[in-house]
Amino acid sequence: MEFEEAYRKYFNDVYLYVRRLSGDEHIAEEITSDTFYKALYSINKFRGDCDMRVWLCQIAKNSYFAYIKKRRNTANLDDEEVLNLIDDNILIDDAIIQKDESMQIKKILHTISEPYREVFMWRVFAELSFKQIGQIFGKSDNWACVTYHRSKEMINEDWRKTTMRNECNIIRDILPLYAEDMVSDDTISFVEEHLQACAECSTMYERIKEGGIIMKNENKSTEQEVVNTLKKLRKKVFKRFCIIFLAICIGVVGLLATLQVFPVYRVFQNKWDTSFTSEERWMLAYIGTPGDREIATEILNYADNIVFSDVTHTYEENLKLYGELGRYPFDLHYFDETRGERKALYETHSIELLSAHIDENHGYIFVEHSQQAIGENGEAVAGHGEILSLWEIEKDADGNWKVISTREGP
Repeated sequence: MEFEEAYRKYFNDVYLYVRRLSGDEHIAEEITSDTFYKALYSINKFRGDCDMRVWLCQIAKNSYFAYIKKRRNTANLDDEEVLNLIDDNILIDDAIIQKDESMQIKKILHTISEPYREVFMWRVFAELSFKQIGQIFGKSDNWACVTYHRSKEMINEDWRKTTMRNECNIIRDILPLYAEDMVSDDTISFVEEHLQACAECSTMYERIKEGGIIMKNENKSTEQEVVNTLKKLRKKVFKRFCIIFLAICIGVVGLLATLQVFPVYRVFQNKWDTSFTSEERWMLAYIGTPGDREIATEILNYADNIVFSDVTHTYEENLKLYGELGRYPFDLHYFDETRGERKALYETHSIELLSAHIDENHGYIFVEHSQQAIGENGEAVAGHGEILSLWEIEKDADGNWKVISTREGP
């Protein structure tokens, strides 16, 4: 018996049966429509060992009980909880309430032909009865019902294909792990169930077990998306690395610049030097203001070019000429072979300003200096390496700065 013939012959009987069960004509029409849809989908399962009417009424009764059960179980649940109760065999009418699935169904609608698409939209979105839909097309309500059910079957078929395709992509990603027994028990069940239903994935699994094929993503667009994502990630990582490297460079430059003005390390280099007090050593932590360093530089230039370079006077004469600084110059006449000393021909020296702390009339400057007397063969006859010295300075009555005391480190 053709389905359309069965629909025309038994529709009213099933409708009246459901109406007696429900007491509501709208529910009866909905359940009857659903009954014939299920019958259309499973007509091959009808063995003919009972009357067609009985078979249809049994389907209608089960559909009505499922409807009542669902109404009672979900009456007080929110939308999210209701969605959690819907299983994989959900009908298109129910799936339409799910946002993500609704969008997918709308996409599928654009792929099916007329009048199936329009009938489906009038029924689902406009909620018209089959009689009203038939009137729109100038057809019978039976035609509207059959056309609607066929459109649902088309959508269901596309839906299953889409779901299977998405599931296949997931399965193929985890097949290598599944083959190595590196997945959870739940994942194993999921993969095995899919492999039983999908011959293509099952064949791929067998190939993996036999030869260990390299899994390739057949979806080129997805593969390109992965490549693009990796490129973006690489650019982002490189950019972040450059920012961090630049920040480190700026930090190092900043630290070096700071140490040029605040050379704190000098304090600790000389922390065991008992020649200076703790307060005096901390003067080394700051090089001094530009004004203080200008005054100190004038004093060092005088010491460098005049005092340290004077090698023609005796120690006593130097003290009279240069005051406290007179103790630094060499007396080359002192290095006379007749006095038991090796002869010195000239002297070399260096002097460097480390810090300057000067107020209006008084101050302190730290200097580092070295001196050597050089003999005939270019050897050092006498002298010393770098020595740290603290010079106390004072302004005299004429406004000139003088070194009034000196103290050397060890």
